[in-house]
Amino acid sequence: MLLFFILFVSALCLAAFPLFFRVEGEVISFDWEPGMEAILQFLTGTDGHAPGSVRDLTDYSNFGEMFGYSAFTLWFAGTLVLLVGVPAGMFFSKISGWPKSVVGFLGIIPDFVLAIFLQLVVILIYRKSGILVLEVASVYDQVAWVLPMVTLTLVPLVYLVQFVSGRTRQILTEDFIRTAKAKGLSRIKIYMHHVFRNLLPSIRGQLHQLNATLLGNLLIIEYWFNSPGITRFLDTRDYYYPLMAKTLICLILIYWIAYGWMRLLLWLIGKRLVHD
Repeated sequence: MLLFFILFVSALCLAAFPLFFRVEGEVISFDWEPGMEAILQFLTGTDGHAPGSVRDLTDYSNFGEMFGYSAFTLWFAGTLVLLVGVPAGMFFSKISGWPKSVVGFLGIIPDFVLAIFLQLVVILIYRKSGILVLEVASVYDQVAWVLPMVTLTLVPLVYLVQFVSGRTRQILTEDFIRTAKAKGLSRIKIYMHHVFRNLLPSIRGQLHQLNATLLGNLLIIEYWFNSPGITRFLDTRDYYYPLMAKTLICLILIYWIAYGWMRLLLWLIGKRLVHD
């Protein structure tokens, strides 16, 4: 609760950051009053209405839908990373050579480079065959899902695979694994009831980093693929403090929703597999 309060206050201050500075000619001076006044008006609900020149407010009535899109995207991406990354990491713990090098290479590809590459591949296929296999960007009611999701999840997925793979190799050297093998337990039971049990605390410890990476990627992906998410309200070309503050607060809320779900998902999987 204390951490959430700190993040809430930080979001309010960060949204008001441009208001704390006054530009007079070539001189930039610090003035805390406009920023503090905007924060106070926002908290008391007296911020008034936005001027009509604010372009982004044409979509403000859809803020709830856009919040839902961003929340669902991060939730689904986190679920996908866990459900694919954990078993894949355990599988890759026994593999070496070029497959391991390929996975490592995928993890260093920047998000925007991957997005451009995927879009170019789809466009090339369309030009050669006349078939649009996937949407390269969201336009009107045609929302692109596959390419943004691939771009969003690749880096955190590769990170989790590498982390789980290394941790699995360490666990397999422990004495209790040798004891389980000596008792004649099958490999599946050893991995489910012993390896995965000891992986769970380590994976839980990585959830904040995974979720933070996903949220950072979301800011890039929604802009690049023109996705109908709330990150479009972070555009500072038409700055309006209440809208900026609400967007940052909602992003914090989305982060904690996704983080809480990922912890719950790990608990459910662990209860089903480890304690079955």
